[in-house]
Parts: sequence; structure tokens; C-alpha cells
Amino acid sequence: MPDPDQQPYISVRNFTLRNNERVVLDNINLNIFPGEVVAIVGESGGGKTTFGRSLDGWTEGGGAWHRVAGEILVRGVDTRNMDPKILVRRVRRLLQDLTIIPGSIFKNVAIAPKLAFGIRHGMWRQRFAAYLRKQPRPVTPLDMRVEQALRWVGLWDAVCNDLSKSAEDLSGGQRQRICLARTLAYRSPALILDEATSALDAATKLIVLETLRNLKQVSGQIIILITHDEDFAAALATRVVRFDHGRVVADGLPQAVLKNKSTKRGHVQPLQLDLDLPRPDLKQLQFDLPTPAGAR
Repeated sequence: MPDPDQQPYISVRNFTLRNNERVVLDNINLNIFPGEVVAIVGESGGGKTTFGRSLDGWTEGGGAWHRVAGEILVRGVDTRNMDPKILVRRVRRLLQDLTIIPGSIFKNVAIAPKLAFGIRHGMWRQRFAAYLRKQPRPVTPLDMRVEQALRWVGLWDAVCNDLSKSAEDLSGGQRQRICLARTLAYRSPALILDEATSALDAATKLIVLETLRNLKQVSGQIIILITHDEDFAAALATRVVRFDHGRVVADGLPQAVLKNKSTKRGHVQPLQLDLDLPRPDLKQLQFDLPTPAGAR
């Protein structure tokens, strides 16, 4: 049984979202706890991607999107009342349409900690002194952050001697892993992967799978997988939520949700599945970040 004193990191309560006149998410209720790997599955158009966009505040930008009812809480704060710069540090989404930034491999990964935390190379005196003496420049905190992110996605050995190379010259699978490394470099406590393996070959998909397994074991980071690949979900997730027509129709252990044919399209009554899931201790959430002074 989960610890009754443990609070969810993300809490979605009676959330209904409309796009123009069409309801795309209908009365969603979900709690996501530290350390969980939650796979969001379902047919195209079922609301999976829109749900992920709602978690990181993307649908709060106005336009055609309108929150009809409910709330999304991250660490107990409604996302509507949270500075977007703080929200992106707490919930980070890797998009379906991956974008390589024109420039080097290093730049593509380093831009994340630069923008989110203001991490720079620093150590200017030491670096300048090394340049004058024709010595290797000292390793900076930014260098270490980039290296770790590239190691997580299994690219460091392939690119470590050529970080100045244009990322646009890499293969499709390598570019996707660069984008994953950039997202991981934020070190957000909650990571949303929206069809992150859709364009990968089988070998690269296994590397990403192993990367995410390692993250799950060593960091306690929340991983939310939005995917059509139910085999990938079964291999990694501790919990599976099935969406259909904007509703949650099943929520439980992977073997229960993925093998139960009655959770497929056309059945919109939520199933009573086993929700007695293990909850890792909150202290395992090593990616959690202090709230800057004055922020909510």
C-alpha cells in the first residue's frame, strides 16, 4: 500500500479542457507520485498528447484552448498560478517534433542548463590562464552537465572528441538522442516523453530504454511516457493509463491494462484495476530543485 502521508508530485483534479467547442479532455483525475514511470497509451486522437501539454502549461496560453473545469497541481501549486520559468524546471516535456538547434553538439545540450539555471562556463581566470600557457582548459560545471546528459543517452563516447561538430550532421537516431539529452540536462523532477522513440531504429530504442531504466533506478525521477508503442510501455512503465475519446478508461499495472482487451477503443467506462502500486520514498527524488526566492 502507498504511504498515506506521501503527497503526489502532480495532481490532476476534475480537469476538463476544450479546444474551441470540442471537449478534448473530459474530467481527468490522476495523481502521479515521485519515482513512477507512467505510460499514457491509447488510439490517435484520444487525448494523450493534449494531456502531456496540459501538464507543462502549454494549453494555458489562450487561443483556442479553454480550461472548462478542474486544476492541475505541481508540488501543490496550481499551474495557472506558477511562473512558467519555474514550471519548466519542475515538469519538462520532450516534444514529438524534435528540433535541432543550428550549431554544435555542445550548444544543443548546453542551452538547457544555461536557460533554466543560468549555468555558464565560469572559471574565466583559470580558462584564460590555461589558454596563455597552452594547457587544456579546466572542466567547468557546464561541461560536466553536458557530459552527463550525453552519457545518459549513450552518445558520449561517439561525440566526446568532436563536440564542436554541427548537430545537424548527425544521423536521425543520434539527433533524437541529442534532443533527449538536452531535455535530461534540465534535470526536471518530472519528464514527459511524447512519442520519444517513434523515429528510432530498434538498436537505438534499446539504448533509450536502458537510459530511462537507469534514470528510474538512480534518481527517482518521474517519467511520463506518451506512446503508441505498448511493448515499450510494458518494458519500462510501473503504471499504465489508457485514454480514449479524452477520458481515462483504465489506470493500473501494465499487465492488467495492456492485456485487457476491454480497455481498447469504444469502452469509456473506467475499469476497476489494481491500483496498489509501490511508491518510492520521496527522498529518492534527487532531481528536485529549490524554489528561487520570491517564486511560488
